[in-house]
Amino acid sequence: MKRKCLAIGIILLFVGTCIVPAIAQNTEKQSSRGNWLYVGGSGPGNYSKIQNAVNNASNGDTIFVYTGIYNEQITINKSITLIGEDKNLTIINGSGIGDVVSFLADSVTFKCFTVQNSGGDVVNAGVSVKSNNDIIENNIFANNRNGIYIENSANNTVSWNVITNNGNQSYEGSGISLCNSTGNLIIENSIFANFGTGLIGTYTTQGDNIISRNNITDNTEGVLFYEFSNNTITYNNITHCIQKGMVVIYSQNNSISINNFDFIVATENTAWSETK
Repeated sequence: MKRKCLAIGIILLFVGTCIVPAIAQNTEKQSSRGNWLYVGGSGPGNYSKIQNAVNNASNGDTIFVYTGIYNEQITINKSITLIGEDKNLTIINGSGIGDVVSFLADSVTFKCFTVQNSGGDVVNAGVSVKSNNDIIENNIFANNRNGIYIENSANNTVSWNVITNNGNQSYEGSGISLCNSTGNLIIENSIFANFGTGLIGTYTTQGDNIISRNNITDNTEGVLFYEFSNNTITYNNITHCIQKGMVVIYSQNNSISINNFDFIVATENTAWSETK
C-alpha cells in the first residue's frame, strides 16, 4: 500500500512540474506584453479587421493577425505590437488609398506582414512613421509609392525587410525614405527593383542615423542624400542601379565606409570620410 501511495505521489509530482512552468510562462507573457487580441482565424471573439483590434487595444497589448488579405488602411496610435502569422500570406492591401499603415504612437513593433498598394501621393507609403522608438522588421513592402517613409522621427529600427517594386513607371518612389529624422537604425534590409531610389535621406543636419549591411540593388538610383549630414553609411551593397549608385548633395560629415557601390556622384558643399 505504501509503495502504491509513493508511486501515485511521484506521478503527481511529475505532472505538477510540467504544468506549473507552462502556467508561469503564460502568466509572464500576459503581464509583460499586456493582453493578446486576434484578427482573422476562427477563434471566438476574433476581429475581422486589424483596425478594429487596434481601436480596442491598450498600450502594451499584442495583436496577432492570421493569414489572409486585409483591405484597409490602419492608423496605430498606441504603443502596441502587431505580428502577422506569415509575412508572405498575411497581407495588408491599401487599395491605392493614402498610407497603408501609419505610426502615430511611440514604441510600436510591426513584423511579419506584406504591405502593398499605397496611394500615389509623393509621401504615401506602405508604412508611414511619425513617431519614435518603433521596430519594423521581417516584412515585405511592395507596390507602394514608398515602401517606408520616416519623417520627424527618432530611434526607430528597420531591419530584415524586403522592399521591392515601389514606385512605378508613371511616378518614382523609394524603398526607404528618411526625412528630418535622427538616430534611426536601417540594417540588413533587401531593397531592390524599385522605380526610383532605393534609399533617400533628406533635410537632416544632426543625423546620427546608421545605414548598414543593406542590399540595395537594381533600383533606378541606389542612394540619394540631400542635406543629410552626420550619419554613418557602412557595409552596404549598392550595385546594379540603372543611373547612379550614390548621389550626395549638400551633405556634410557622413562616414561612408566599406561599402560596395558602382559609383558616387557628389556636388560642391559636400564632404564625407570615405573608406572602401
